Amino acid sequence: MEADPFQKNPAACHAFGDSKYLDTIPAGSVLIWDAHFGANESKVPLDSLLMNKRQRVINYFRPDEPWLTFGGGWYDCYVTLTMNPGETCDNYTIRDSIREFLDARRAIKTLYTNTFENPGDAWDMSYLSTGTVHQGKYAFRMDQRTEFSPGCTLPVSVIPSAGTKAQLLVSLYLDMPKADPTKNTLLVISFEHRNKPYSYTSVNLNILKTRPCRWDRVTLATPLPGFVSPKDLLKVYIWNPGRQLFYVDDIKVRLTP
Repeated sequence: MEADPFQKNPAACHAFGDSKYLDTIPAGSVLIWDAHFGANESKVPLDSLLMNKRQRVINYFRPDEPWLTFGGGWYDCYVTLTMNPGETCDNYTIRDSIREFLDARRAIKTLYTNTFENPGDAWDMSYLSTGTVHQGKYAFRMDQRTEFSPGCTLPVSVIPSAGTKAQLLVSLYLDMPKADPTKNTLLVISFEHRNKPYSYTSVNLNILKTRPCRWDRVTLATPLPGFVSPKDLLKVYIWNPGRQLFYVDDIKVRLTP
């Protein structure tokens, strides 16, 4: 843009001091928010930006190697366009779409995809939802019947060699009507030798601060371990021991640098 934000003429750098000043920005303005200056010096938390009715995310950036900024949050950067009164958008959905694009572009190989649109994606049609769907016609319904979700089971021999920093990235879309912190509902990545895990990574879906009754993109990543045998298995699945009700769609397992 050939504009130095630290020069007062023609551009100026303002530290807001409070998220309420987002509403004073003229329509048509472009705002650049980053996780250090935006959250700390300007005191505008990310959720305040994403939930502001006048700011529409038009781009999103993050480092190739994630790092924590001051305050403990992951460093990233958002560019928003200030809209006219009455215009609406869903910035979380826009952000998730951009993240999906960035992950797909960086991927070395996609190892597994389940959209629940094809025969065999679910055990039978009774497990599929048509009313609550991220995209397409169907999503998978987890409920009192389903302790384990459909998932990925692959021999590690199909994973190409990709250097010491390669990692496995799992992404899916989740619609959880009500998070329950008393339940341990896990998205799991497991590497197993003779059915015994030697590398196990998981995250409790109830602690991810997803929006109730809305589709949010969830990810889990882990470095590739040293394989014991080419016959070892990679397993990716959701473990639902409390038989919690939620919906899952568009599961992807990728190898990334």
